[in-house]
Amino acid sequence: MNKELKRIFDADQRDRLNPPKRFSSGRFDDFLYWLDARDKKRLKRTKEIIKRKDLVGEDYHRAAMIFHHIGDIKIATSLANKSIDMGYEKARWLYAATVDRGLVMKGRKQKYGTQFKVLKDGSVKFYPINKRTPESEKKKYNVPPPEEIARRSKRFWRNK
Repeated sequence: MNKELKRIFDADQRDRLNPPKRFSSGRFDDFLYWLDARDKKRLKRTKEIIKRKDLVGEDYHRAAMIFHHIGDIKIATSLANKSIDMGYEKARWLYAATVDRGLVMKGRKQKYGTQFKVLKDGSVKFYPINKRTPESEKKKYNVPPPEEIARRSKRFWRNK
């Protein structure tokens, strides 16, 4: 496991799950500007780290999340897939999320149902989902049903 990549990943998650209090009460645009600057720094270092060949599946998962958050979906998907190939099971959900994000960014229906907007009341509105994806495939990638995602999200945002 690459310790520096773990620190980068942990900072990425911390910034999103526990943003500084100065960004509360309607300063979302300021938060996004701050977050984007930090994401770009993380991405630069992550690119340098993944050039090395001594990484494990968990490292590729962490790198995929960094690329996913900056919006480089093609590389994020590739890294998540590599992580899965190396046996890191947690990467399955991230793979599905990167596939869905790429489809949504192209104006197409998402395949797995991982992408949504959080509304002001804390409820979620999913981007259109292709109903043809079998539940077994969603389960293979550890994607919970939409109602479970909505319940978790509402609970999370209620506490912010």
